[in-house]
Amino acid sequence: MNGRPITRATIAPPGKLAKSLLHDETFAANLVAYAAQTSAFLETIAPLYAQRDDYDINLPFDTIIAMLAGLRWAYPIKTRTARTAKVDRTRPMLIGPLFTSADHPWPQHEGKFREPLCQFDLEEVGALQGVDLGSGMLQLWLGPEFDDYHIRIVPKSAVTRANLTPLPPEICPSYFEGTAFFAADWDSWLNHEDGGDTTLIAGTKKKILTWPSYLDDALCDLLYNIDEAHKPPVEDFLKCLGFRAPRTAPHYFGNFNAIQYNVEEMPPCLLSLESNGPFIWGDCGNAQIFYSRTADGTLHFSFAWSCT
Repeated sequence: MNGRPITRATIAPPGKLAKSLLHDETFAANLVAYAAQTSAFLETIAPLYAQRDDYDINLPFDTIIAMLAGLRWAYPIKTRTARTAKVDRTRPMLIGPLFTSADHPWPQHEGKFREPLCQFDLEEVGALQGVDLGSGMLQLWLGPEFDDYHIRIVPKSAVTRANLTPLPPEICPSYFEGTAFFAADWDSWLNHEDGGDTTLIAGTKKKILTWPSYLDDALCDLLYNIDEAHKPPVEDFLKCLGFRAPRTAPHYFGNFNAIQYNVEEMPPCLLSLESNGPFIWGDCGNAQIFYSRTADGTLHFSFAWSCT
């Protein structure tokens, strides 16, 4: 913006904002810069409210500032279904019989087979955002307890049809009853009657700018509590959001709808799964795979889910 202060009027035409702007590189870059400008303003006024008894806000200034730094591109995932009995198990998928081999057998925990959830190619996904995620096929397996999971990386060279091993003979809907998230459902990939469908990943849709789902509510609450003289910059930025945070899951990167934990409390999101399509996470919850690097540069992946 040539060093000039950013306003609602300088980054988009007057009137209602079109949702298509969230796919626009220029608008997105300006909105990210405007969020940083708004953060800087909040940092200057935050000390004025530190000791005030009449300042009562749900989220502190530093949390809102962290949320303003969380505008990120998301890459919505295209899916298609295939009959489980005929599916290519070397393909990326969101739910179904993941790839296994003699060197990478179906994982177990305390003698119980885990439930397969998803697998995808780390190099392909990392290339979307220009992030080094390493290489190989990331696999997520759940259970047998609801708070237990297993993430492993299968080398890309090992993921071949020639290396495939069949499903363990014990794997069937009744095997997972009482412990599984999805495999025991009537419409699961292990459907009793017709064998079920597997949900394959078929690429990505046009990327879209996302932000923490509660950012607009946090800013509205802030506006209710700060002095009139401090409201205009916050009000003007809030007009630039224009609409609720996009709900685009399943998607790579981006943000997610906060339920039991907030976006700024977690590592960067790698995969976001809402309660739609083949997934119902408890009572309309959601789940995410996160990525991070330790101080020595080691890449780490983690998983969490929550419900309302």
